[in-house]
Amino acid sequence: AGAAARAARAAPRPFEFMATLDMTGQTMLGVEVDWADGRTLYVKSVHGGAVQHWNQTRPPEFFVQPGARILAVNGYSDNPETMASLCRELIAAQMTVQLRVRGPP
Repeated sequence: AGAAARAARAAPRPFEFMATLDMTGQTMLGVEVDWADGRTLYVKSVHGGAVQHWNQTRPPEFFVQPGARILAVNGYSDNPETMASLCRELIAAQMTVQLRVRGPP
């Protein structure tokens, strides 16, 4: 148990970062999400769209990838259904989407 406890303490905390996505000319974020926890958008998959473009132009620690959680959209947090709706509105308006992301554990 001692080694397991030391490993648990040594494990790094999930990394948080901001992903700013310019939606000009984009038609989708390209993420499939789940909001079962009632607070965040859990990234189930990434396919095409602005998020994939973001990932292609950033170092791996800043990837929005399966297992990550979107904590806020343009500063709005704690209501994932509203966060998802806000994403759709910003995409339709071709505006910037800013995601606060916690990387996978």
